[in-house]
Amino acid sequence: MPWIACELHSHTFHSDGKQTLMELAIGAKALGFECIALTDHNTMTGLNDKDAVEQETGISIISGMEWTTFYGHMVTLGLTHFADWRPVGPDDIHKGIADVHRSGGIVGMAHPYRIGSPICTGCFWEFNIEDWNDMDYIEVW
Repeated sequence: MPWIACELHSHTFHSDGKQTLMELAIGAKALGFECIALTDHNTMTGLNDKDAVEQETGISIISGMEWTTFYGHMVTLGLTHFADWRPVGPDDIHKGIADVHRSGGIVGMAHPYRIGSPICTGCFWEFNIEDWNDMDYIEVW
């Protein structure tokens, strides 16, 4: 199995980042990455130039989105279209996970041990997980 240097949680100016997708990819390439996942908060609009950026930089870009809620943040990877996070509450995260899986994506618990409100609203994980097998991964760094 080959090792692929990839950043799986990144943001552009479409959420709380400062760079365009092109600038992000150029920076990732300069750091030696082969791949990045764009996971802007609750939007996929930053992926509009994905094909052109991949072609120009040679960096593979994984489509994604970070579901940013009051109950926690969940990274979705591999989505080809918007998966709506708004109807999901603390006791029905499995419905949201199932929607992402049906769309061909995977889900990861984002920074579950980060400080919560008021510094980072929703950063601390408060969703009730009934079956941990539904969760594809958990960020550890």
